[in-house]
Amino acid sequence: MRKKKSHPQRKSGSTGVPTAASETAAIKEMRSLINRMTPVMRRAGELGSFIGDRDLLECPECGLIEELNADGRLFTYIDGCQMKDSGFRFAPAGPGAWLCAVCGTVVTDNGDCGPLGD
Repeated sequence: MRKKKSHPQRKSGSTGVPTAASETAAIKEMRSLINRMTPVMRRAGELGSFIGDRDLLECPECGLIEELNADGRLFTYIDGCQMKDSGFRFAPAGPGAWLCAVCGTVVTDNGDCGPLGD
């Protein structure tokens, strides 16, 4: 007869309900992971990788669109043209706002747009 395996994090007879101590340990572990990942994510963004901290952008005025290639790097193309990197990049223009490098429209990462300063 096979011996019943016990769950490594649960003691026999446990109800499966987390205790305050286990929740505290999990929170500490998550904070540690976040502290280790923050510089890695920052560096990945600096190197051109999309780190998922905002939506991909699209300019409604000129049609400049951001996409991701297979290795997670951002590229842009003009709507209606071949999906080949145009070399243009949206530039930060404030919290949640990005400046289109082609036409100067300010695009927010929720899809809104407007002139700079609005």
